[in-house]
Amino acid sequence: SMTTTLSMKNEFGDIASTNGNGCSKQLNISCRTSICEWMYRVIDHFSADREVVHIALSYIDRILSTNICADRRTFKLISSASLHLAIKTHFPHLWHDVGRLLPELSRGDFAMGDLLAMENELLHSLTWLLNPPTPQAITMHM
Repeated sequence: SMTTTLSMKNEFGDIASTNGNGCSKQLNISCRTSICEWMYRVIDHFSADREVVHIALSYIDRILSTNICADRRTFKLISSASLHLAIKTHFPHLWHDVGRLLPELSRGDFAMGDLLAMENELLHSLTWLLNPPTPQAITMHM
């Protein structure tokens, strides 16, 4: 089924690290690679503009650079909320098709309420700066 094909993988690698405040983080480069590939599969399935993935990844990178302690479940929630927010902000015509499906794609890890609560956290953490430069935007201005 589509949900099985597009569902987030359970495995994001198994290397744990600690940030400066001693918080154990179980995230690594394979986590980001996996979530990036998942986002592209979702967006490609709906024949949507891939620029939305660049935007969502910008949100994720900016959030995680603030030394947020994120386990794998939180990382998946941050990633889904970032994609949801990028779609709602930049491609609102896709929100009905893609946005409402994201909690289902989490394989039960979170509900729409969790997604919306994390979206609110993202908005405040990103100080509402939701228009990052993307390769496509830069090319359009050349």
